Amino acid sequence: MDTPFYGKLSRLLVSARYEGSVPWNSIDDATRESKTYHSYANPADFIECEVDGFLTGYTRDRMEGQPNHVQLIVEKNTLLNIVKDIAAKFHVPITALRGYGGPSLWREIELRWRDKVENHAGPKPPKCILIIVSDHDPEGLNLPDDAFRSLRDRHGVEVKAVRPATTLEQVAEHKLPSNPAKESSSRYREYVKRTGTTLSWEVEALEASVLRKCVRNTILEAIDVDQLNVVQEREAEEKKDIASIRARLGNQLLEMVSDL
Repeated sequence: MDTPFYGKLSRLLVSARYEGSVPWNSIDDATRESKTYHSYANPADFIECEVDGFLTGYTRDRMEGQPNHVQLIVEKNTLLNIVKDIAAKFHVPITALRGYGGPSLWREIELRWRDKVENHAGPKPPKCILIIVSDHDPEGLNLPDDAFRSLRDRHGVEVKAVRPATTLEQVAEHKLPSNPAKESSSRYREYVKRTGTTLSWEVEALEASVLRKCVRNTILEAIDVDQLNVVQEREAEEKKDIASIRARLGNQLLEMVSDL
């Protein structure tokens, strides 16, 4: 890292955000957490708030009846806010590695897959489909291999690893800016031999919309869309039944609140 230029860029970004040239929500700082507290003006205020949310938020398991277990892994925390809502839409577990995965993570994935195996009724045994989003550099390209070997050899998981981003095709199509690959990496020589380049590209160089579409399409390719539609249709019908019950009970609760 060129420290003086890094400092200049940071100061420029601060000025740009205050001047309105860069939106406030375009830069995320996941290292600083804040905690705020919610309170109520009186008991009636609390009860009305609870009634508003009463019997809402019902969902079925979107992966119910799917032929395989699907898991999304992103290389770093900065990617979570970009794709976590897509994973949530399909109920696909998502994990940020912050480097390489370890035994605890592989064990968690193994247990999820084994639960799928035990409750599976399809003609073929389910696989574990790992979708891994990482940089195109010595470590990022090695991540799927490491995950595959760890789950297969140490945890006995029938696994398939796919890496939809970042690829050389995306680099060419979107003209992504490059950096020299780190020669200090123990995987540098293997990387150059494998890719034919000494350059590297960060996944964040992709537009967020492009990355989101890429992840969504990869999940769709890994699942049975017809089965997903069946589950969503069933969920919609069940929500109607719950809404009917909620309306009747909610009216009774509101009458009690009015007495306060």
